[in-house]
Amino acid sequence: FFWWCSLYRFSTVLTIASSSVKEEIIENMKIGFDESESCVRFFFDNKVDLNNCIVCIENNKIISSLHIIPTKIYGESGLIPVDYIYAATTLPEYRLKGYMSRLIEASNQISYLRGNRASILIPANEKLFEFYNKLGYKSFYKYKKVIISNFQMKNFMHKANICTKNLSFENVFNMYLKNHINLGDTIWDKSSVEYAFNMNEFLDGINVYTNDGYAICYIQKQNTVKIAEFSTIPSDVYNLLGNIYYRLPNHNFYEIILPANYNHINITGKIFNHGLIKPYTSELKYFIKKISDGAIDPYFSFTLE
Repeated sequence: FFWWCSLYRFSTVLTIASSSVKEEIIENMKIGFDESESCVRFFFDNKVDLNNCIVCIENNKIISSLHIIPTKIYGESGLIPVDYIYAATTLPEYRLKGYMSRLIEASNQISYLRGNRASILIPANEKLFEFYNKLGYKSFYKYKKVIISNFQMKNFMHKANICTKNLSFENVFNMYLKNHINLGDTIWDKSSVEYAFNMNEFLDGINVYTNDGYAICYIQKQNTVKIAEFSTIPSDVYNLLGNIYYRLPNHNFYEIILPANYNHINITGKIFNHGLIKPYTSELKYFIKKISDGAIDPYFSFTLE
């Protein structure tokens, strides 16, 4: 299953990866994302299926790669199978020459033939939104960022019921399913949710639990704690915030990523565009338009990073 194409004056092959090129892909990801060896290998050891890795080869050298990770989104009559384009990278000396555009087009074809009905992704920066727009991707996901001061978080801790036990992933997954039910929301399987928690701990982050909720937290620059996933029942919100402070005290700010329509924290937040979607069928085009017209803001939970 491969394609030949001509880019400029070179003959290029786009194909599904094989085990023989695993190490080369790992090296390219380390270069492309400036990531550590251990981080990339954790991804390959715990999440990668090479049948879902598409590579661009030129003169027997892998110059570009991406992963199409299967997931689902909420539809009106059930879950819709889609692919998540993840870890798309091109070696620096080959960028801005059209390789990634061709690689994404090839991945879309593979995904469609496998029965997926759309492709979703998160641009690495604002400039890439325009690049993906040209490939047929449209803005779809948003999130709300709420920033809480140390003083406010400390007050929450004084009123919290401190929880020192971990929840089982069965409990975490059930909470996750219960709290993400808007049209268009991404719905990951239990193994992917567990992977996200394990990856955070592997990268020295802290997972915080209460009897009714969970949060994935890690320390950023400027002594700020980022809370990348925050989920609990409405009555437990401030209890969970207090437990986060208990586990991660004495930081200047606490930055929480939430669904755009989340209103259980009484602190003003700012809305940002987050992820994009490319429908493969007319039915999905109609579905996306209906969501946009209805001012629904789907949430892209567990980006796996």
